[in-house]
Amino acid sequence: MADSATDQIAIDGPTVLLKPEAAQALGFALHELAVNARKFGALSMPAGRVTISWSRRPQPEGDRVELCWVERKGPAVSTPVHRRFGSMIIERHLAQAINGKVQLSFPPEGVVCEIHIPPAQLVGFTERTAGKVSSGRAG
Repeated sequence: MADSATDQIAIDGPTVLLKPEAAQALGFALHELAVNARKFGALSMPAGRVTISWSRRPQPEGDRVELCWVERKGPAVSTPVHRRFGSMIIERHLAQAINGKVQLSFPPEGVVCEIHIPPAQLVGFTERTAGKVSSGRAG
């Protein structure tokens, strides 16, 4: 992405340590989302914004991560008639690679991708408190 896009992107979430395969699959999916946002979505317009946020969600079987990609103030979006390579990478490959849930939606105000990463794909979390860093196990 161009340097001018850096003020168009907001990123927020705790430090999460993923298993290598999950990190690779997630990175590939985020790359696809970013390329599409730059070509056709929110990052194709100066006013457009992308928010990437994630949070730790305690579960009985161990903590999971919920990540959300949200595009706003870009061109109007419509649900594609045919799913293409990028959508298949995001929805099918990522979901299979992390054994989790991935939902890609196309509301008119911008693309939304919700990713649920199960505890089995997490190595742990790194919490930052008062200048200290401590590690926590995912499960």
